[in-house]
Amino acid sequence: MSVLLTHIGEAVTQGLLEATPAGFLEQTFGRKPISLFRELPLNHFHGKSFDGMGRVDLVAQISEREAIPIEVKLGVKRMTKGRIDQWLDLQGDSHKGTRWRGNMIYFLDRFDGLEVTNANDGSTLRLSHTWYLVLRESIYKKLCNRGLLSRLKRAKIIVFEELVRQVGAETFNEVVRRQFPENPYDKWNLNQVNIKSQLKNENTATKF
Repeated sequence: MSVLLTHIGEAVTQGLLEATPAGFLEQTFGRKPISLFRELPLNHFHGKSFDGMGRVDLVAQISEREAIPIEVKLGVKRMTKGRIDQWLDLQGDSHKGTRWRGNMIYFLDRFDGLEVTNANDGSTLRLSHTWYLVLRESIYKKLCNRGLLSRLKRAKIIVFEELVRQVGAETFNEVVRRQFPENPYDKWNLNQVNIKSQLKNENTATKF
């Protein structure tokens, strides 16, 4: 099975940001991040929690109590007006009004005062008013030409290919390689499975 960039997009983007020269990061974010976290859930907001999709792809901590949210969208297909509509659709609430339902992009673009918990020390990080969206270069140009990005009120765009240019091909390849275990057979505990003995005990074993 081939692995698509979209399957590992958040992890690769994190690795690229960690390898990107400080000057570019300061130009992009206003300062160099202290830490980068992946998939942090949003804290309760106005008395409601968020549904299972309420996780920020990347969070760049820029001070003791502040952080910048980053969403990563590296697909090159189906990036249409309909997709933007899905991003900006607030589906209301669920679980008898105790949870927010909707797309993370809507929350970041329209809710003020969102917070996450620092994965290192448990402190609260307040997310910035401005958030960042990582897109492929071709998609960025396409959405710009169609005027669709103007619907995002507070987003700034990071072009994924620009991150790759900042670090170079060798570093990019290394970042991607790090997403896979060196010895997947052992890493995924497949060495603990005795396939022959298991099949002997299964009456429904498939014949090939």
